[in-house]
Amino acid sequence: MKGHLDPDYMTTGISTEKGDVYMFGIILLELLTGRYPFFNVDDEYPSLWNFAEHHVEKNELSKILDPIILGEIGEIEHQLQAFLRLALRCTLDRGAHRPYIIDVANELERTSKDSKVCSSTLAHSK
Repeated sequence: MKGHLDPDYMTTGISTEKGDVYMFGIILLELLTGRYPFFNVDDEYPSLWNFAEHHVEKNELSKILDPIILGEIGEIEHQLQAFLRLALRCTLDRGAHRPYIIDVANELERTSKDSKVCSSTLAHSK
């Protein structure tokens, strides 16, 4: 079950940069979905991570995003999907499989820039 504490830290008692990445990913999942990490729909989805991962893979954003965010989904769907995928990578159980925080920051910046370029292109084409 995935909560706020890094599974590697729970096993080793050693705090690492990858633990910070894990916590960032959990908080990002919470912000995007409006749910707590221990959200439990049923036995199929024992945690928010399992629930989000299943629906992201099926590209079913409307089933996992916070209803407040859903109202904005039109132009930013690609960006929201990128954020969800990033959150899932940040919260992988093994720290060795998670990105470094600098890579997380770069991906957030790149996704933000991609969204601005897309919005600018749409505005000019109208």
